[in-house]
Amino acid sequence: MSAFEYIHYKVEALSKEETISKLIRFEEIDKYRSFYKILPAVINYSKEHERETIEKILNKSTKELIILFKAEKKPHKATIKKVINDCMKQIALSGVSTVNKDFACELCWYLSDIAGLEMRKTSTNSTWGYWDIILNEVKVIEHKKIAPPRKKKGKGLQ
Repeated sequence: MSAFEYIHYKVEALSKEETISKLIRFEEIDKYRSFYKILPAVINYSKEHERETIEKILNKSTKELIILFKAEKKPHKATIKKVINDCMKQIALSGVSTVNKDFACELCWYLSDIAGLEMRKTSTNSTWGYWDIILNEVKVIEHKKIAPPRKKKGKGLQ
């Protein structure tokens, strides 16, 4: 797998064995050395502890995806999507620099492509906690507060 294979998003679906082998290969490689051309600034503006944090988050998600694909039944797309969304949320909350977040989100989208989803199109509207481009201007995004779950109103004992 070349470092820039992800740029040309795959057209055909991968077999289960191909998917597992690509995920294993992704887990083993140094993401910053292999994919730095996605965002060259990541080499100059990332500290060692930030790199380790991103690598840990991505490797954890990759392991979860490998487990899903090694199961006898084909994993549901919703389950795969949840793993990748959780990865992106962890990245957004990790406290690393914006450059590292951008880089890691690109790699999450690459993981989603390997897994057979096209999350780039659907997750760009989600809030990942740092910025978005709105009307050709970069806008900082605050995390949306999640409302606490409502308590069910019961009739109680009568």
